[in-house]
Amino acid sequence: MNLECFGCSGGLALGFRRAGITFDLAIDADPDACASYEANLGHRPVQMDARDFLRLVQQGWRPKTRIDFFAVDPPCTPWSRAGKRLGQADERDMLGVTVELIDLLRPVAWVIANVPGLDDADQWELVVKPVIGGMATRAGYCVDYASFDAADYGVPQRRIRPWWFGHPVGTPCIRWPAPTHCDPAELVTLPLPGIAP
Repeated sequence: MNLECFGCSGGLALGFRRAGITFDLAIDADPDACASYEANLGHRPVQMDARDFLRLVQQGWRPKTRIDFFAVDPPCTPWSRAGKRLGQADERDMLGVTVELIDLLRPVAWVIANVPGLDDADQWELVVKPVIGGMATRAGYCVDYASFDAADYGVPQRRIRPWWFGHPVGTPCIRWPAPTHCDPAELVTLPLPGIAP
């Protein structure tokens, strides 16, 4: 079983679908986001606040089959460089909820996406290491990290996102994709065979 939380309008799910991964259950609290997700992907997420979902899990709910993959993109507002950056003090912060869900559900693998700001040096020490990285010691996960700009992969906009991928200790680390695009000014011109430069 594959699970997604904070599905929004389905952009992350669409990307995973194109990579061959579909979600059996998606959850989002916003009715407009659920409607957009349904329009974009053909099925509607369960409309539920992640805190309510966490309460169900704390009370013993589990899917009938193991969770192979859990994709989570918690609200970015608490961490965004464009906002007040209240982090864990922001009532909209769901990073703690996210980590507790992973701790309780124990998916085989998981991914957390967010915005630049969460991976800034100050947040890295105060939040990322103890909260996300803490799962390495608590739950037996190895946590891989990378930050990507969508423009480096052919998307016509600069959109930088940090990613954390958790997998069981002892299993291979993820091979993050190499960029496919770049600024034309960075291209190296190679001489044609038999033609002097």
